Amino acid sequence: VVPYFAADIEEIAENEPEVITADMEALMRASLNLFEEYLGAHHERNANDIMNSISQLEEPGRMADIMISNMTLKLDDSQAVLSTAEPVERLRMVMALLSRENEILKLEDTISNKVKTQMDKSQRDYYLREQMRAIREELGDGESMDAEVEVLRGRLHELKLDEKITKKLDK
Repeated sequence: VVPYFAADIEEIAENEPEVITADMEALMRASLNLFEEYLGAHHERNANDIMNSISQLEEPGRMADIMISNMTLKLDDSQAVLSTAEPVERLRMVMALLSRENEILKLEDTISNKVKTQMDKSQRDYYLREQMRAIREELGDGESMDAEVEVLRGRLHELKLDEKITKKLDK
């Protein structure tokens, strides 16, 4: 038994295209746009530095490798991209992952905003209720209102209405 990891490796020759076609250029630009959106959504501190270094690249495979190394993904997704030897295909895979991640980030942001709005409303309602309670106490209405409510509840129970109706009125 060997007390360390051992592996057999085989170098895979990468076939970067010699000429960048218009299709490849369009793919690279679209990937850059998606990656910039991804970095912005993650509030990456050094997003400008990363974008400057990637935008200078002219090899689709190298671009894909750097993008994937700067993304937070499931191990299986990263491994699938890095296992693909064809550079243009690798960049297409990264682009698909970027599209999916950007959509997920947008949905997370929407959910977060809804929760924040709901929390703000709840906090505002609580604050206003507390102000109302304090005002009633200052005016001396708090005790008289409680007594009045109890009198009305007593009358309600004397009516001997259906239980459902009594519960609703009691509320």
